[in-house]
Amino acid sequence: MPKANTITIIPARMGSQRLPNKPLMPIAGTPMIVHVWRRAMAADIGAVLVACDSDDIVDAIHSEGGKAVLTPSDLPSGTDRVHYALTHANGELNGKTFDFDAVINLQGDLPDIDSQTIKTFAESMAQHKSAYPMMTLDTPLDETDQDKPQVVKSIVKNRNGDGVGTAKTFMRQLSHAASAFAAETDIDIGHHVGIYGWQREALSQFVAWQPTANEKTEKLEQLRAVDHAMPIGVLRIDSAPPGVDTENDLVAAEARMSR
Repeated sequence: MPKANTITIIPARMGSQRLPNKPLMPIAGTPMIVHVWRRAMAADIGAVLVACDSDDIVDAIHSEGGKAVLTPSDLPSGTDRVHYALTHANGELNGKTFDFDAVINLQGDLPDIDSQTIKTFAESMAQHKSAYPMMTLDTPLDETDQDKPQVVKSIVKNRNGDGVGTAKTFMRQLSHAASAFAAETDIDIGHHVGIYGWQREALSQFVAWQPTANEKTEKLEQLRAVDHAMPIGVLRIDSAPPGVDTENDLVAAEARMSR
């Protein structure tokens, strides 16, 4: 896979309601956003850019020798932040912004994401780019998470030998799936991991669409693509670290990473 054609963009904003100033929260002595940036760099799949709304985040990334670009604080979603950065980052990326064909949206609250997971995802994107303009990840769904609305479920059809299937939809309450897909065959239900991969044209199309009613009801941005019949490939991985959304998550991440 040509490195020049892939960019990983990490959206980060300071205004998290549950954990204010989240990107700069220290974990094992290092700001969380720096941990994520390091994991993306270690994947070695191409350029890495942090898209943020704070000079303090820019400074933290620049101090590591990385690239960061300021984006408006009022952008409605992380995907909009990624798209804005991609189209306004010429100075940071030496004028090569528009050379990127594939874009990975890596969440900024996954400080111990495995670099190999990012690399495997990028390779799968390249392999399946003709079938899937958009891709994401899931893991096996634990029985204890089936009734938790905070755990988003991926409903995937026709998963093949390399672990990639086609997303039918995503939902928070698994009970909704029982009737909706009772007659379907080759359906697999997973625990959705919120990392997204885009072919460049698909990302531009996605942000041009208005949020759909389904998306607003479920508060799941990826349903916009489902509602517009944009094919989404879902790659199954064995496991992924939980995101950091609360103080308890922060404590748990500190314990994992200090070890």
